[in-house]
Amino acid sequence: MRILHVTECYLPMMGGIETQVSQLAAHQSAEHHVAVFTTTAPRHGARGRSRERHGEVDVYRAAARMPAGAPVNPCAPHHLRDLLPRLRPDVVHFHMGGTAPSVQLSLEVAAGLPRVVTIHSVWTPPVVRGYRLLSRITGFSDRPIQFSSV
Repeated sequence: MRILHVTECYLPMMGGIETQVSQLAAHQSAEHHVAVFTTTAPRHGARGRSRERHGEVDVYRAAARMPAGAPVNPCAPHHLRDLLPRLRPDVVHFHMGGTAPSVQLSLEVAAGLPRVVTIHSVWTPPVVRGYRLLSRITGFSDRPIQFSSV
């Protein structure tokens, strides 16, 4: 199976989402072809597209210069759209915190593929309102998506 993880937060940043996604991808790569698309820069101050390999996992980056080094890229959907035909994933697994604009905007790019969305956050009222608003704007929840939360 070809699995593509999409996340704003990935190594070398250190935190819960980064650790969970990198370990999940590494574990899955023992039996599947796994890639990660992230808007996290490979090093402080870097920007643009790059590709690297972490063990058996291909990591594709599309980093933008943002205030405070935030791992956000408004062009993430465009970069993901370019990447999907090359990778031909069987499933796309999106990872989001309470807010993840690059990932949220990319949900519809993979609309024709099986999608999993894992929310790495507590469903506080503001988070729920934000996702409801996003759903009304993009219609992403009208399409088949499997949700999970950690």
